[in-house]
Amino acid sequence: MSLFTLLMVFGFSIESKAQVSENWRAVYYPTVNFKGAKVSSTVSSINFSWGTKSPAKKIPSSKFSAVFEKKMTVSKTGTYVLMGKADDGVRIYVDGKRKVNEWKDGERNFEKQVKLTKGNHTIRVEYYNIGKNAKLKVNIKEAAKVTPLEKWGATFYSKQNLTGKAVKKQFSTLDVNWGTGSPDPNIPANNFSAVFEKRTNLTKSGTYLLSGGADDGIRIYVDGVKKVDQWKDNVQTFNVEMALSAGIHIIKVEYYEKKATAQLSVKFDKKAKKEQVTYTNYGTTLNEALAAQMKVNPQTDKKYAAYIPAVSVKLDPKNINSGDMLEKTVIKAGTSSVSRTLGTLPKKTKVKILGFKVSEDEKLWYKVQTGWVNASSADTKNYLNPEQVKKGTSDFYQFVKLSDFAGLNPAEINQKILFDRGILKNRADAFIKASFKYGINEIYLLAHSSLETGRGTSRLSKGIKVKAKLDSKGEPVYTTVNIKGKQVVEKEIEILPDDAKNYEKKVYNMYGIGAYDTCALECGARRAFNEGWTNADKAIMEGARYAAEEYIHAGQDTIYKMRWNPNYMEVNGTAYHQYASDIGWAAKQTKYYIELYKLLDSYTITYDVPRYKK
Repeated sequence: MSLFTLLMVFGFSIESKAQVSENWRAVYYPTVNFKGAKVSSTVSSINFSWGTKSPAKKIPSSKFSAVFEKKMTVSKTGTYVLMGKADDGVRIYVDGKRKVNEWKDGERNFEKQVKLTKGNHTIRVEYYNIGKNAKLKVNIKEAAKVTPLEKWGATFYSKQNLTGKAVKKQFSTLDVNWGTGSPDPNIPANNFSAVFEKRTNLTKSGTYLLSGGADDGIRIYVDGVKKVDQWKDNVQTFNVEMALSAGIHIIKVEYYEKKATAQLSVKFDKKAKKEQVTYTNYGTTLNEALAAQMKVNPQTDKKYAAYIPAVSVKLDPKNINSGDMLEKTVIKAGTSSVSRTLGTLPKKTKVKILGFKVSEDEKLWYKVQTGWVNASSADTKNYLNPEQVKKGTSDFYQFVKLSDFAGLNPAEINQKILFDRGILKNRADAFIKASFKYGINEIYLLAHSSLETGRGTSRLSKGIKVKAKLDSKGEPVYTTVNIKGKQVVEKEIEILPDDAKNYEKKVYNMYGIGAYDTCALECGARRAFNEGWTNADKAIMEGARYAAEEYIHAGQDTIYKMRWNPNYMEVNGTAYHQYASDIGWAAKQTKYYIELYKLLDSYTITYDVPRYKK
């Protein structure tokens, strides 16, 4: 007989080295226990989806049983796989020995590896149906030609519609970003498509989560049932829950790429809250790191006692608790010129006077109210030292890896997190798409934007009307700023009133990018103007790109690393490329983290805790 070929299993064609000696002999019974008037026939393959139809004349469409048997010749000794699907029960015998025993109601996939010697073998399949969706598929294939359990078998096509030249591959995980490139030299970079299929063996029944994203279209089937249908251009994200029984299940992904960047991420896991702690060792001691940080004047909003010489202030005659600086003056932590420097007050700055004190050399000093000042070495060390942060506290979230896209549920985010966040309300889709596109943890983006925008209420987040600043000749005025370590020329702007009728652009900034302690509103708006962030969703998406490129995918993939950059200190011995100057910035972010994670029903967190050299 011909080779035992091209049997349909799980919706795709396969080929085996096992040779068929004859067709299957089929015997159908009108009962579930192989009794009653039987009907015999022969079939070339076992690949049936009877549904509500009868498998043979005089046999009912449900509550029937069947036996299929044939002899086959195996061309070489080796490991083979008995695999297929049944609704309801199935048993398979090889040379009289039972190899598959799924004798129970319900639909399921099955597979079993068996050793077959070269020569003739008898295969017997017993089946019963009790319900209204009769189905049976059985195949035998060389194990070497079967994609292993838990791995993705992939077929790429040179055309966008799942046709054309085919290239086969395997993937351990389905989390790939081809960018503007191609998945294979024989596949074009644009207008290609692919089918991915994985068999996964679930050890427990329960609720499972299918999440991820695609650029462009995607469809996903679980056991033949369509669960995701986003067959359209541009970035898609998905988050689908489903109840599944223990056993083997088949996930099939159809994907196409139209143009520009190609990206795909599919995660499938049991719905649960999972946490994992990892550690990274650095060759720098904590004290060496502290010394490097103190050289760049880390800042704090902690209220130290702050003093300035009385002679540097002109008091307000109507309010002796207020005054104007007569000259640029250094703020001290004590009433001595050798006291620790907290910062400076520019000339003409208004100050609030809280009291006075006479120094040992009998000079008068005013105690003044301050904003941001230079942090003390002790306070800086307290925030810098990872050992001060205990697991289970909110501060521990500063070690969460930010490069892990979680694929959260947008409806859950809108309902539980963003419902009272001002301009951020109902914008979960933008955050999740930004997270997928740029490979960033969604909770980080939500926490960061919540902090920087005052929960979606800041003027920068709600939109600022601006226009380019012009000189006397009507030409744009430019300034030079540092972006990504490079000097970049930007247009200067004028900030206009909220009710202005004539303006050039209304710009948004959701992460405080470009905003600094002494130039928050104007500098943040200028960056948004020059970047083109002219609506809230664009500011969410493009701001995420900045954080990804500048920090997260440049080795600073935790809040702690963004603030302190321990890798740079280890390599260069200096502090550089840090997201904020505030020593408490990372800890402030984490207060939002714990608040947000507590609201979610399912997530996976990986922590990366630094360890300095002892």
